Amino acid sequence: MDHQVHMAQRNALEWQAYAQQLERDLNEMSVANAANLGVRCALSEQLRRVDPRNPLLNDEAMRERLLQEAGDAFLSERDFDAARRVGGAFKVEGRPTKLNQAGEALLLAVRLQNLSPGHFMLKIFEEGDWALLLREALRSEEAAGPAG
Repeated sequence: MDHQVHMAQRNALEWQAYAQQLERDLNEMSVANAANLGVRCALSEQLRRVDPRNPLLNDEAMRERLLQEAGDAFLSERDFDAARRVGGAFKVEGRPTKLNQAGEALLLAVRLQNLSPGHFMLKIFEEGDWALLLREALRSEEAAGPAG
């Protein structure tokens, strides 16, 4: 009888240790999910500032499709990198692809080469002073006079 009690106690301790490990794992995953949510919110806010009409911000069906595809990829491979690959390759209609971006950058480089050395656009790219671009746009608008 003592042997059965001892085995039952040992079995209970093993299950308790297993449950405690599951709780630690769940807590660790919850912290990681919370951290990812923070990053996602920060990225969404930055995107909202530079591209407020971006479909990823405004198209609920598109976001749901992305969530579904990333979730399916994770489930099929049991690998977070599978979900990451889905997100990296996800096409957003009306937004540039890497090929488009490269072409736009090349076109911009050609246009910049044609500018005079003191042109304000060159200064913006050299110094990264985007406020200068805004000031120049406002100055051009003021010079044009009131719209009427």
